[in-house]
Amino acid sequence: MAAGDLKITDSAAMGEAANKIDQHIDVLAAIRKDMLRTLEDLGASFESGAANKHLGAMFAWDAKYHRIIEALIAVKITMGGNRDANDQRELDNSTHADAAVAEVEALRLPV
Repeated sequence: MAAGDLKITDSAAMGEAANKIDQHIDVLAAIRKDMLRTLEDLGASFESGAANKHLGAMFAWDAKYHRIIEALIAVKITMGGNRDANDQRELDNSTHADAAVAEVEALRLPV
């Protein structure tokens, strides 16, 4: 079976998969929130070029975490999972959400 050939036809299995995706989203969102808090603290404390370089790297990682969260939400939605308040909050702050949903939709096979 190729990577894009995953088909889940059992609604209980789909629900379980959606719950696991939710758990991953929650963990990544918590990491991202802590990282942003650290960035705010560091930004207020440092003005040196070296510190700015590290802050830039942390902002780049923040963007990567956010992109992963968006993709997980997109997978959950396209599987038929419900978009909850946490998902909506992440998507409201997103510039890539539509693209993430479109990418997953392109891989989705008819069940």
